[in-house]
Amino acid sequence: MAPRGDGVQGVRSYKAFLSEVLDRAAQVNPTASIEPELTKAELGDVSSQTAQLFATEFLPDETKEQRKLRQGAMIETAARDIFGQLIVSNLILPHERFAQLSIEEPTPRKVA
Repeated sequence: MAPRGDGVQGVRSYKAFLSEVLDRAAQVNPTASIEPELTKAELGDVSSQTAQLFATEFLPDETKEQRKLRQGAMIETAARDIFGQLIVSNLILPHERFAQLSIEEPTPRKVA
């Protein structure tokens, strides 16, 4: 099954961009840890790069607000598709880390 947004050029472009950003992040921090925090200097200014990517993506008669909403939808679709791919590619069962997990029952709260 193809990802939902692959028929939209803006989604394809943003998915490619997000993949590049994730590749850069993996090069800067090749461990599975989220520490240390990545900086703009290490990844580049993602906000500016996103704005440049969508600078030519507009429809005739589209208001600024409509363009913002449409671009947000394209970004969300691209991010969801990439997130889904990451989940599928990393979900290999049984995984040794799952054996280390223990689920604790929540402590019941006393109602005053």
